[in-house]
Amino acid sequence: ATFAGKPGTVKELTASGAIHDVKEAMLTSAHTKAEAGFAALQMSSPSSQAPTQSQQLEMQTAALLEALMAKLGSK
Repeated sequence: ATFAGKPGTVKELTASGAIHDVKEAMLTSAHTKAEAGFAALQMSSPSSQAPTQSQQLEMQTAALLEALMAKLGSK
């Protein structure tokens, strides 16, 4: 219920698709945020020091963790 932002049991929220919808929106938002940050990093970095795939993955992971903490953290 906390994750979906609606009352109900896990079974009810899964059957209705509420959990899936919230999960997909959260993943899309986190991915978009990470990719925008990575694009900005690419633009600001000299070509001799282009950001690496590891940095991209780090930004994606950080954005996902931030989204999860915002969704599930204490209010």
